[in-house]
Amino acid sequence: MRSINDYIPTLIHVILLVFILIRLHRTSVGRGRELSLKLVFFTISMAVYLLIDFYWVAFDILYPEDRMPFAANEIGECALFLSLASSIKASAAS
Repeated sequence: MRSINDYIPTLIHVILLVFILIRLHRTSVGRGRELSLKLVFFTISMAVYLLIDFYWVAFDILYPEDRMPFAANEIGECALFLSLASSIKASAAS
């Protein structure tokens, strides 16, 4: 059985991601102009990163001693890397 101290790094990571998403939302709403593609892709990638963390916390709580050779979050990680790459490409193009 895992203690609460094992979840502290993940909890800090989730808090930081929520803060980043709130700041991105305020940035996009406060502009009053058209959203840039780099902002959209970066927001999507941070949301995907948050969902990956939620998946691992839920999996860890439900199956604390089990290991999965291939998990559903692998698809999320691929989406994260692709959206971050698209964000970089969009910022280089502008």
